[in-house]
Parts: sequence; C-alpha cells; structure tokens
Amino acid sequence: MINELTADNNLRPRATYILAFCCVMITGGTLMFPLLESTYGAGNFGGIPILSRLTVPFQHGFGFTPKVVHLSIMLVLFGLISRPVEKVLGTTRFVLFTGVCWLFYVVVHRVFEMQGHGFHPIIWSYSIILWYILGEAKYIKTRSSFQENYRLLRLVISLMWVVAPVMMMFIPLHFSNTAETSLAESLWLGNIFHILALLLGVAGILFFKPIIRKRLLLLARKKKLENSKYDKKVSFACILIPIFLLTVFFLR
Repeated sequence: MINELTADNNLRPRATYILAFCCVMITGGTLMFPLLESTYGAGNFGGIPILSRLTVPFQHGFGFTPKVVHLSIMLVLFGLISRPVEKVLGTTRFVLFTGVCWLFYVVVHRVFEMQGHGFHPIIWSYSIILWYILGEAKYIKTRSSFQENYRLLRLVISLMWVVAPVMMMFIPLHFSNTAETSLAESLWLGNIFHILALLLGVAGILFFKPIIRKRLLLLARKKKLENSKYDKKVSFACILIPIFLLTVFFLR
C-alpha cells in the first residue's frame, strides 16, 4: 500500500510543491542577494518585524554552505515526508494543518524571542502524522510492512527524531549558546520546536484520524486516491503564499 501511495502520480501534492518552491525562492534569493536577509527570516533576537517573522519557515541557514545544506535536507524531506501526508489527508486538510503549524511556529518564535529559521518544525509535525499513517497502513494491509518504501519511511522518521534533537543541543540554531548554558538548557532551548512539532503532530492525528482510515481504505480498494473539488481550489489558492512572500519585500 505504501509503495502505491508514494508512486501514485495521478494525485499530485501541489501544496507540497508550492511550499518547497517558496523555500527555494526565499533561501535562494538571500543567497544571491544577501541584503534580503534583513527582510526574510530571523537572524537576531527580538525586534523582528511581524512580516519578517512570518517568513521564518522559508528561510534556511546562515552563510552559503549552511543555507545550501539546510535547504537541501528540507527538499529531500518534502519529497519523502510531506508528499504522502498531503495525499492521505487531501490538500485542503493538509493546508489547514500547515497553516496551524505555521501560526504556532511564529507565535512560539516570538514568545521565546528565538533566532534562526527553517521549515523543519513543520516537516517534523508532518512526520508524526506519517508515522501514524504507516501504522494504519500496516493494520489495514499487513503486507505493507514488507514494502521497501514502508521500511525507508520508518527509518527516515526514526533518524529525524533521534539525530536532530541531539544535534540541536550543540548547534545553537534557535538560541545563543554561551559558556553559562547548561546541558539541560541546551536540550530544552534547542528542541523547543521539536516539542511543538510533536504536540501538533499528535493533535493532527487525533483530529484527522477518521479521514486517514477512510482514505487508506479507499487506497487499498481502488489502488489510488482522488482530490475533492475543494482540494483543487485550495491547490490554486496556495499560489497566494509565494505572492505574499514577495509582497513582504515591499510592505516591510
């Protein structure tokens, strides 16, 4: 079932593609024109204009190499994690969930006066839902657990939640690390957004649980999923996201 889900080209996760494009547009733009860093993302504590703070998911890294590495990892995870989640939830629900994650991300970023940026808190929220989808797929169709993409996705999600929390203790992306910062403080401050992602992912499971089961049963019977009429309209509406990001430059 999971192989069919990841290989189904009849259902294109357009919202995922647009979000990935936005990340490339903003991060690539600041690579070519460094002065744009004062408009997009958040490299300093506090004092960030609200419009700039709204762009934090789409800016990645500091400096050429970190930007390229961070963005490249996110693009891979868009393909592995975001695509199947959008297909199962449907574009409308996926965009709704993404909007909620985006809002909480920005609010927490402001409340704790964090620095740093990137789409990773939202991708990590998707991964919690995808883990549940994999479990449901195995329950509905036992042979799913023997498919190569099932094992690949389980491995990727496991690595995401084992490697990243440890790494963020020593790479102060979202906080200022000093000699006085204890290991416990580094663990907490470095993983605020992973904790947020976990909570939002669990909330997403509880909210979308019936539709996930329904859509997976449909996939098991028909071997494909289809968009609703609302999904198609929302897909086109997502074009407003890159338009908004471009408008920020003129409104700031």
